Amino acid sequence: MQNREVNHMKWEPKLYTSDGERRKQFSTWSIPKTIREEHGISDGLTVKITFILSDLEVTGRYKVTSGGEFRLPKAYSSEVEKAVLSNEKKAVLSNEKKAVLSNNIVFKIDLSEKIESDFMSQVYDSMNSNQKSRKARLKKAPKKPTTTTRSYVSFNRNPDVVAEVLLKAKGFCEICKKEAPFIKKSNNTPYLEVHHKQRLSDGGDDTVENAIALCPNCHRKQHYG
Repeated sequence: MQNREVNHMKWEPKLYTSDGERRKQFSTWSIPKTIREEHGISDGLTVKITFILSDLEVTGRYKVTSGGEFRLPKAYSSEVEKAVLSNEKKAVLSNEKKAVLSNNIVFKIDLSEKIESDFMSQVYDSMNSNQKSRKARLKKAPKKPTTTTRSYVSFNRNPDVVAEVLLKAKGFCEICKKEAPFIKKSNNTPYLEVHHKQRLSDGGDDTVENAIALCPNCHRKQHYG
């Protein structure tokens, strides 16, 4: 799996205007344009987002619509509004009121799922490409993966390596030799997970020789057994 030190981006939309006027609604929010552009978050994409306000913390998956907007379910938006009103009721003195008005809601978007989705799309493209072309790319590909650093660090894995390992396994785990547990609906291929024998984070090569296809149980055993 792809290694990450940090896989979240966060932002803090204002709950109050500079004049102290409270936000009129708590259901529709938007992902800042800078975050969308940097991480390729396009309209129609479903993303995992956590919102935090005081003691309230809820995680869900939301579809991004026009302009990067997403909508919280009514139950969640009602909880946000209740938390805001509760904070206001606790503000008795003027300095406390000022503190409350400067208290923003925090949104965190989990980027790991999008990164994995984008990468697997590249893997499927490689699996459906010409084997000769794929092997030619593998010969030229660097053994050590490059990294991308934004607010997190991730290894830029080679999709040709994953594709070649999965095709070579022919639907069977390379440790227990059992058939893949199920067929994926998304592309009708056996579900196996590619594991690097020496982890990339430990200096392992991103090569076919350093990778094997495993069923989920054997993969977990390699990490936790």
